[in-house]
Amino acid sequence: MTERPKDAECSDLFGKGEWTHQAVPPGCECPDCKEWRMDLLVWIDDEEVRCDSCGTIYNPGTGEVHSRGQVRTKGGSDDGHASAS
Repeated sequence: MTERPKDAECSDLFGKGEWTHQAVPPGCECPDCKEWRMDLLVWIDDEEVRCDSCGTIYNPGTGEVHSRGQVRTKGGSDDGHASAS
């Protein structure tokens, strides 16, 4: 995961002219891995968001974590162990 620049509120962030990421509002980042890129935080329903970086499911309004992410093996399958947090 890349570090969130200090001036990145809800603005487009540019890498060397190759990509653009929309930042989520402050406080809506993943509570486990602090992912801030909107395209990696997927709304499951009206209250739950799943972080594609670590697999955590949480409510950004309350900060409540519903499920911790799963460790992925090199092949991409779950190995059945929860990530350390």
